[in-house]
Amino acid sequence: MHKYILKRLLMMIPVLIGITFIIFVILNMTPGDPALIILGSEANDETVAQLRDELGLDDPLLLQYGRYMLGLVKGDLGQSYINNRAIFPSIMERLPITLSLALLAMLVSVVVAIPLGIISATKQYSFLDSTSMVLCLIGVSIPSFWLALMLILFFSVNLSLLPSGGLNNGIVSYILPAVTLATSGAASMARQTRSSMLEVIRQDYIRTARAKGVRKNKVLIRHALKNAIMPVITLMGLTLGRNVGGAVVVESIFTLPGTGRLLLEGIRSKDIPMVMGCVVVLSILISIANLLVDIVYGFVDPRLKGEYR
Repeated sequence: MHKYILKRLLMMIPVLIGITFIIFVILNMTPGDPALIILGSEANDETVAQLRDELGLDDPLLLQYGRYMLGLVKGDLGQSYINNRAIFPSIMERLPITLSLALLAMLVSVVVAIPLGIISATKQYSFLDSTSMVLCLIGVSIPSFWLALMLILFFSVNLSLLPSGGLNNGIVSYILPAVTLATSGAASMARQTRSSMLEVIRQDYIRTARAKGVRKNKVLIRHALKNAIMPVITLMGLTLGRNVGGAVVVESIFTLPGTGRLLLEGIRSKDIPMVMGCVVVLSILISIANLLVDIVYGFVDPRLKGEYR
């Protein structure tokens, strides 16, 4: 099992290098001069040229990227072009908000999706099954930004039940953002649970267990769900990663001071070190989420456990 975990950790390295390189190139290709942004539009050409030289912006792109990666290996994410603050502490201040939102949305998805998928599978082609699958299809198709605006309009503006943004109301402030993030993931997870359960409950060993008089609920939970959960676990990891990435949009709409909003602010101001720092941290979090799924796989799937023993 240790070999399996080590292998997955080593695979994170080329993924991180590829992501950072792509983002670094894209940011340097976008219009706008970081030196001019820092100094303001009234700065003269000589001052701008001097700052560009100090920041190394006139060096070849690969040299700039190599210098950034060398600092990253040492644990240095650089300093912001806008406020000259160290990037790592700035991200760490906001990261708990993003993680709380992502994990809460994940919890909502699991609590709603798995029971819904099981019920739909056991009552196939019923009105409940058809209705839930239609709702899941709608949930997968709805853009998160549109859903966020509709939730604010209905629950905040019309009913005045929930806050429209900010963190002034504690855990209540997370309800609408979490529901927005959880909707798509819950819909996908419910569809996957239904599909996996339908495949498993038609197996001979399930019919044998029922024929021996084992209670229906026991058969579903201890036998069918245990064997149908593998694809759902994979989807859970993807959903958690998507929640972390989707926080960029949701935090902006609900004015949550998280890492996603910090990333968007960095993009708007072309604060390359800040954007790179946020991308690196979010990429590591998504990779860790996938690693956790792989570790769970190793414990759940005896074939994989035996291979790396």
